[in-house]
Amino acid sequence: MANTTAVEYLDRGNAYADKGDYDKAIADYDKVIELDPINAVTYHNRGIAYTRKGDYDKAIADYNKAIELDPNTAFTYTCRGIAYAQKGDYNQAMGDYSKAIKLDPQFAFAYTFRGNAFYFNGDYDKAIADYSKAIELNPQYATAYNNRGIAYKNKGYYDQAIADFEGATKLDKNFVAAIQNLNLLENFRAICDKYGINEQKQDYFSVYDTANDIVELLKVTNSNEQNVAYYTQRNVAETLLFEKEGKRSQFRQNSIVTTNDPQEGKTLIEYLSDNASAIDWEYTRSDYQAFVGCFSFNHNSLNQFRLYGKYEGKEGTGVNLVFKDSFFADEEHSSSLMTKNANKGIEAPKQTDLSRPTLYRCIYIDLESHNIISLGHRDILSFYTAYGKEAKEKFNKYQESLTKTLESIVEKFKELEGAIKNIPEDNKWEILTEMLINLRYLVKHCAFKEEQECRIINVEKLDNKDKKIKMDGSEWMYIEAGEVSRHVQKIYFGPCATGIGLFRDRLILEELNEIECEQSRLPFAGK
Repeated sequence: MANTTAVEYLDRGNAYADKGDYDKAIADYDKVIELDPINAVTYHNRGIAYTRKGDYDKAIADYNKAIELDPNTAFTYTCRGIAYAQKGDYNQAMGDYSKAIKLDPQFAFAYTFRGNAFYFNGDYDKAIADYSKAIELNPQYATAYNNRGIAYKNKGYYDQAIADFEGATKLDKNFVAAIQNLNLLENFRAICDKYGINEQKQDYFSVYDTANDIVELLKVTNSNEQNVAYYTQRNVAETLLFEKEGKRSQFRQNSIVTTNDPQEGKTLIEYLSDNASAIDWEYTRSDYQAFVGCFSFNHNSLNQFRLYGKYEGKEGTGVNLVFKDSFFADEEHSSSLMTKNANKGIEAPKQTDLSRPTLYRCIYIDLESHNIISLGHRDILSFYTAYGKEAKEKFNKYQESLTKTLESIVEKFKELEGAIKNIPEDNKWEILTEMLINLRYLVKHCAFKEEQECRIINVEKLDNKDKKIKMDGSEWMYIEAGEVSRHVQKIYFGPCATGIGLFRDRLILEELNEIECEQSRLPFAGK
């Protein structure tokens, strides 16, 4: 009876872990260990749950116990190596991966992770050798192709890298990282071909790659922070939420040229250039256009209600849709649980839904002092609203994390400025405005920092062969980012906005009654 109960707890713990509920999984694994303290698989699985939670020391302790009980399981050594690698101890990690390979020379997974350790130690040749062995053992292993492509890219072997990224995407059409890597490298190659860049290609790539590293740092990955605000007119909210002739309008990402910031796309270049006044912006026009959806981290902001969503030019008459994190792309994660039979089957990674846009913070820069001022973020008031007495402690931790991100971005900007010094002066800014397009529209003048903005952004080629770019009249270009009715959790009506009662009734009629409506009580008299 006891053994049956232990199996049931183990199965339920595995199910919780597959859903990402690691606290409940750990509680069930604890119960299994009480009932059956010599089951290596339970320690292994609890170690994975701790790894997913970021508690690497507890994970390593569990893997140690699992290895003590069963010293011949290559998978456990590999997972312990992953925990060491997450702590930055790549030498210990490499030792565990090598032990796993010795126990099972056909274990492609271990070769791939040892390749990762070599990669992070800067030994790209050994990394490529291990990724190649993993592919030889498992020709369907998309991750090994992607990782080898990254190593080739860093060595400047762009054709080989593109071939590997293409291989990864053919094996897994939903492999988001490989698709992004392929697109970035193909765009780089296209820019080089356009401007005839053959010499110093690696110098140009250093600029391009460093800028994209900054873009990666700007991704909003904390799901608690993806409940962001979209300020708009009430009639726009109606078209998004209420059916007309059986259809709802899709959320639009509008062309960047329609924003209210005349510095859009210029602030980054002026920050990086020694002689910004000499840049001819008409001459530096790109074959590409950026399309953005603009959000704020602050849900009930008088400043935003005064600026946006005005009806007949009157301030405070707009509405704010608070979007759930379900609208945006989440982080990729994979499950590495062993079954109670201790097999080495590895489940396929659960990839981000490609139809969901990625959310990025904006950077605010002061051109006069040449300083990066801040990143888009939540203000402390939103923490008090959400967490009450725990607000200050949670906000302090949030600030610490944000400060670390900002410090990393500042260091990357130093790298970017250093890399730009190696670029020849001929056509320099014409080329760089195109190479930096993925970052340019996430950098804003500090005059706009009170907006605490974050964005979804797509950069599209203006040849529009896929008909993705649409027109609304003769002045508005946009692309569609999907229907949002099931992704809105709350609506704030501005302090002068009218019609909240009818709006609530229509939500119920449209079977969207889970969306809350609230009239903002911010102190604004209006006119």
